[in-house]
Amino acid sequence: MKKTILIVLLLATTSVPLHARLKDQARHLEKGVQKLASSQHRLWKVARTLWTRVQQLEKELQKQPAAKKA
Repeated sequence: MKKTILIVLLLATTSVPLHARLKDQARHLEKGVQKLASSQHRLWKVARTLWTRVQQLEKELQKQPAAKKA
């Protein structure tokens, strides 16, 4: 809360109009959100790939003892 008040005070005392500053910050935040979403999507893809590989390895391990007994 204190940081928010400080930011508002800093914005209000600068020579750049408040609206322009807020608009610029909104753009900056939007870019950050887009980057986070992109990173999350990549992480989901990696997690899905790893999960698939783990399942394949588990299936191979289940088949291995049966092959040795035969």
